[in-house]
Amino acid sequence: MTGLAAWSARAAESARGSRVPLIAATAARGSAAARAIRRFPNPRLTGLGCGLFCAAAMVTLGLLSMLLGGSLTVYGLLFLPVSLLTAVWVRPGDLLTAPIIGPIAYALGLLFIADGSGVGGQAMGYFTALATGAGWLYGGVLITGLTATGRWLHHTSTPSHREG
Repeated sequence: MTGLAAWSARAAESARGSRVPLIAATAARGSAAARAIRRFPNPRLTGLGCGLFCAAAMVTLGLLSMLLGGSLTVYGLLFLPVSLLTAVWVRPGDLLTAPIIGPIAYALGLLFIADGSGVGGQAMGYFTALATGAGWLYGGVLITGLTATGRWLHHTSTPSHREG
């Protein structure tokens, strides 16, 4: 047995007694859903790599939002999936950095949306945008924090990672 069939058999065997028998059974059958799950990227970024990903994504979204009219709601709404991906793609050893990275990246991308003329007007527009977009910022940090906490709890409860 080679290739996909061998991988499916090993996945089903290793998942017996685990918390995800449905996914393992689906993977063993080789269904379309299992193939779609396997195609989804699953990178494990370091804290620095995750920070660069989040900052680059939010700066890009800030520029895109600026080109589309500078809507703070659109920018905030797009911040939520970036926050989730940041928490999902960070390595287990760097989970603590995920909730810290989000607000910094949000503030970086917000530089492109802030309205104002001159240095003082630009600063006032920036701080106003930070204040009015605080709900989106808190929502993204909440998503990142809950996801990272859940991943940390799952990681520490796995028998291979317990000490003793």
